[in-house]
Amino acid sequence: MGDMGIRNSKREPSLADFRDVWEVADRIAASWSGSKHRQEKERKEGIFKTKNEVDAFILSSLAGEFYAWLGEEDVKSVFRFIFLVFLTNKASVEQSIQILLLIRDLVFLDQVQPEVPFQDPTDVCFTVYTHLQTLSQGCSKTKIASLKTLLLKLTKDPVVVDELDTRYREFLVSSFSRIKIQNCIMSLL
Repeated sequence: MGDMGIRNSKREPSLADFRDVWEVADRIAASWSGSKHRQEKERKEGIFKTKNEVDAFILSSLAGEFYAWLGEEDVKSVFRFIFLVFLTNKASVEQSIQILLLIRDLVFLDQVQPEVPFQDPTDVCFTVYTHLQTLSQGCSKTKIASLKTLLLKLTKDPVVVDELDTRYREFLVSSFSRIKIQNCIMSLL
């Protein structure tokens, strides 16, 4: 028997398909790693070099509407940080080093107060800061793996969780309400 009447429709996921911002960040990091555009760009220029390049990628991704909705730079920097940390796990060792250097330049400029306002109950920030300051292209895979683990820990920092999780839920509710209103209006026409 055939597929009579059954369509295999592969729809693109929407933000509503993801339960939290960590799933969203992981998904857009995965989309980066599988992108043919990325492979071509990387051959020519390397991985992201600036905050603007990262922002442009996020804005053009599945998370673009949410990222634009965040508005405040402080909140965007938290999401950008999570995306970059997840991206290190999708990238090669050389690419990971480039991403880690970018994280250093965007987030860990100061050993006392990083750009992302971590609560840091486990006192990870100083360790991350010192590791990032000594990072070089010739780093061992063990040191890079250790640094990635520490950064991943920071993505679950209480301030990060509270700030982004609340904003993500607000965004989903407002988006759902807006879509519902649009559907009601369309049904009246």
